[in-house]
Amino acid sequence: MSTAVIVAGALTLPVSIFQSNPADADVSTATTAEGELLPPLWDDDAHPFKTSAASSSYFAYQHDVWSGERDRSWRVLSTSDGHTVTSVPSEPVVVGPFQIRSSQTDTGYQVEYVDPATSESRGTVTLTSPEYPVCVHQSGVLTRRYVNGSWQLWILQRDGSEKYVPGIAVTAGFECVDMEERNVLLRSEGGLRTIDVQTGATRTFATVTPDWAALTSGRVIWRTGTTTTADGVVQHLAWADRNGQKTGTVDVPFTETLQTLGDDLLVLHKPAGGADYRMEARRISVGDGAVSAPLLTDARGGTSLEDGTFLVGTPTAAYVLSPDGAVREVLPLPRARERAWGLAMSGDRVVASWIDGWAPSDNLRMSDTTTSAGATWTPPRTNIAGLHSSDEPIQLAGDVLVTRPRMLATDTVEPNYVVEWPGGRREIRQYAHNVKLGRGGRLLAYHPMDATGYVVEDARTGERFGPADYLNKTAIDGTWVWTGPNSTGVLSGRDVVTGQVKTVKTSMPEHCSLYSGVLSVVGRWAMYCGIVVDLIGVLPDRTPDLGFYPWVLGDGFVASSKRFDANVREILVTDLNDPAAPQRIYGPASDNTWVDGRGSIVVDDSGSPRFAYVDSEEQVRVATLDWLHAVPPTTRPDKTAPALTSASAGPRLSTTRSLAFAYTFTDPSPGEVEPASGLASYDVRIQQRSSSTAPYGQWRQPWSGTPATRVTMTAAPGVDTCFQARGRDRLGNVSAWSTSRCTLVDGTKPTLSSQSAGDRVRLSSSVKFAFAFTDNGQLSTYDVAYRTAPAGQPLGSWVYPTGWQGIRSTNVSLTASAGSDTCFMVRARDAAGNTTAWSPSSCSSLPLDDRALTTAGSVTRSTSSLAYQGTTSRLNKPGAAVNRPGQAGKRVAVVALAGPGQGVVEVWHAGHKLGRISLAATSWGRRTYYLPATSYLSSMLSVISVSMAYSSIDAITVLRY
Repeated sequence: MSTAVIVAGALTLPVSIFQSNPADADVSTATTAEGELLPPLWDDDAHPFKTSAASSSYFAYQHDVWSGERDRSWRVLSTSDGHTVTSVPSEPVVVGPFQIRSSQTDTGYQVEYVDPATSESRGTVTLTSPEYPVCVHQSGVLTRRYVNGSWQLWILQRDGSEKYVPGIAVTAGFECVDMEERNVLLRSEGGLRTIDVQTGATRTFATVTPDWAALTSGRVIWRTGTTTTADGVVQHLAWADRNGQKTGTVDVPFTETLQTLGDDLLVLHKPAGGADYRMEARRISVGDGAVSAPLLTDARGGTSLEDGTFLVGTPTAAYVLSPDGAVREVLPLPRARERAWGLAMSGDRVVASWIDGWAPSDNLRMSDTTTSAGATWTPPRTNIAGLHSSDEPIQLAGDVLVTRPRMLATDTVEPNYVVEWPGGRREIRQYAHNVKLGRGGRLLAYHPMDATGYVVEDARTGERFGPADYLNKTAIDGTWVWTGPNSTGVLSGRDVVTGQVKTVKTSMPEHCSLYSGVLSVVGRWAMYCGIVVDLIGVLPDRTPDLGFYPWVLGDGFVASSKRFDANVREILVTDLNDPAAPQRIYGPASDNTWVDGRGSIVVDDSGSPRFAYVDSEEQVRVATLDWLHAVPPTTRPDKTAPALTSASAGPRLSTTRSLAFAYTFTDPSPGEVEPASGLASYDVRIQQRSSSTAPYGQWRQPWSGTPATRVTMTAAPGVDTCFQARGRDRLGNVSAWSTSRCTLVDGTKPTLSSQSAGDRVRLSSSVKFAFAFTDNGQLSTYDVAYRTAPAGQPLGSWVYPTGWQGIRSTNVSLTASAGSDTCFMVRARDAAGNTTAWSPSSCSSLPLDDRALTTAGSVTRSTSSLAYQGTTSRLNKPGAAVNRPGQAGKRVAVVALAGPGQGVVEVWHAGHKLGRISLAATSWGRRTYYLPATSYLSSMLSVISVSMAYSSIDAITVLRY
């Protein structure tokens, strides 16, 4: 039955029609050079014709572009004898004995019934919004009409009358699925029913909503489900006689869509192992499921007609199959030429896949030839074993060919990629649905089932060389594997054999569109997102006007697609060797832009300036680019400025005022692209601040064009100085200023941590003055001064011995006289010259021995090993005393022997008692007793016994400080 319908105003036809969607383009200065056409192959197996919907009266036909016929108009032909009734420029729709013309009006939609033989109108149906057509029948249009808040089904008949069809809910899933001369088979949520378009009468055949149903003259047939068994898929169908007399079920062991022949079924079945487009027409009995022998063995498509016959096409004719098994030729057809689909090219070898139908089948056959003079396609055409998926490019690199069949409906395991080379073959089972063969055929990348990501392998042996990035960001060129770009535009390359690595900074973005974001590398050229990069670096990154994707990168050129008007598609070739990127046009080319991923433009993998493409006649052409400019030089004058390798201004804190800034530069040579011209001179500048908290001043440049790699200067303590340098090579390339290297001259004075002249009263004539300082930097030298007071005299002036100035030692010594008092002071300086103030005095006194004292009363001169100088004066009774006239100072110190049974003495000076001292102790020892300050008068100093016990006096002294 005819299945031409109108759904929501759009024509739906049973045969899919491929139509290109050209885009506008303009190249005002384009030139055309088609290239060498490889010998074509004529094939008896091509799809015979392009048909529109058909009825029992007429069908529409257009010559295949490969038939050799230049008339591209559509013809309406009679199904009875195949004669042409009329020709029209665009694809017609045929329903019953009428050609349907539909148009949009200001108020709705209009369907006109035209007699194809006379072009006379046989009625018009006008739909007014909000009416929505459901389907077009030869008697009228079924439409949805919104009435009183709900949708109703109406029949607008060709004679102008209208009929309301009651009892049908016009809801989701509501559609016409088949029709014949009077009736339409309607599917809705309420079930499956027929409607007599002339009377509006309805009849329900099923209360389910099947996914497939068909109407014959005597039956309604529908699918109730499918079952998958070990032997394949089985379709379960139910049927009912239209007169209500019989019902039944039948199982059909075919996966293909079912059609009808008479009151039975017909299937166009692809035999096991055959091509997808070559089918057998087999009849299936609805009564018992019996399958007939093939009625035709080379059917390419067809449709059921309203009278129960079946219109079918073969490569040589269109036939009508009758329910009784008769086969009647309706229209002889010219043989069509086989069409090239995908291409691959390496050296003189070109491999192509071939298509016979209007659209590619799942798998295509392949053949190859060479481009040498007089070459023809190698017979037989299927000299390359196996089939290749129509939606993947063939991959040929070096002598390695990678192909892959597409999974068929009967397959349970995804087919493997096949890798073939002379004398060898292996299969690859991949996780992700792609494999990338590298240029030269040495390596390939893919995601194997036993790995967590993409890997690089030897194409022949399978030896793995490490991981790869996603394939759109991995390019293989010989033994080099390139990945990127990363977030900073860097491409990374590694030679998996030698281990050599290389990185190239580019202007490529990290991401771009799915279609243009495929990294390609050929020799010195890389391409991504339409940006071309010279990996050597001689030429800058460029974004030439490349036309439409795909952009195919060759060695020194890019081939891409370009559309110059609505009907012509060309190949645009861009010369990369010339910085101006001149272009030329080749073509016209195949206009199947929606399948550009098949590889309809390929470059010679061997690197020669040639490419192959599928032309507008779907044949293979090879073009040689003998106009390309010579390969650009591999070096350029030094354009790279020197680079800083080291710089130092010494420690951050300088312990000296003398500063030195040293620096080194190199003159880089990026690979072999820019031979370095050599370093020439340097500039150095400084900025300073007076302290670590003050702001820096302006930059000053004391050194310009100096050949030296070290400069020196002097800075004051506390001043912070920052240096910067820049280098200049012999071609005048100047580096940027280096980052600052700063040093602060120490501005902090040392700190006294200790000083000592020994005991305040010592019993040795040798006086040692020791001292210590700390500093935040480095201590340098010391100055020491002293003053002394001889016995009975006050302290004199400070003395600055020459040998004690600027010394590095931390102690000095001198010899004192008895009864003298000696004081010292010191100051320090650090390496930066910071000098402290003089320290407070540190003093030591040498006492007068008892023998230098006069006695009074009962005094005994005696000796003792404990005594200073071995002698003591013992006061035996109260009033006994030792004296020394002319003593003056701030304090008095008495040295005596203390021990068991010793007595008590009083100390007097200038007639004043300074204090009383008890010399009693548990054990013997020499002790020094200090008494309060005196009035600093020069007078008699006396020590007087005030007890009956002995008192042994050893020495006395007066402290002047």
